[in-house]
Amino acid sequence: VVVGVGINVNQNGMPEEIAGFATSLLMEMGQRYGRADIMVAIMEYFEGYCFAVRFRCGHGIYFECSHAGG
Repeated sequence: VVVGVGINVNQNGMPEEIAGFATSLLMEMGQRYGRADIMVAIMEYFEGYCFAVRFRCGHGIYFECSHAGG
């Protein structure tokens, strides 16, 4: 299973066809964010989650999380 996540970070608005349900961190929080900072925060969160899944799963189940930089 492969899971992908898309996060709108610094968009001021959305195209009309998705404006009713799409948003961004800028639109919600009123401030700009560095994309690299957001990525690091997400990867740190998932790293802990992946460890928990790896610890609880066994019997041939392999789950791996990795990211660049350590």
